[in-house]
Amino acid sequence: MRFVGLDLHKRKLEVCILDATGKVLARHSVACERQALEAFARARLEPTDRLAVEAATSTWAAAAILHPSSRRSSWATPCGPGPSPRPR
Repeated sequence: MRFVGLDLHKRKLEVCILDATGKVLARHSVACERQALEAFARARLEPTDRLAVEAATSTWAAAAILHPSSRRSSWATPCGPGPSPRPR
């Protein structure tokens, strides 16, 4: 199992992939454009990955693209972590 941290910005998505021991396996910077996000998800995400992302205004658009590539995701807000919602 891998853990994938997503830091979503207006124009890019910063990604850090960790193994179960916390070792950094990869870092990526992806343009926040549908085609780039879809290509990243197909090429880099695995069904067993666990995604974590801070919930922000643009989170739901990215979640709709990335969520199908991973079975488990967590979304955090400034108020704390929450359950894994289905993207809108």
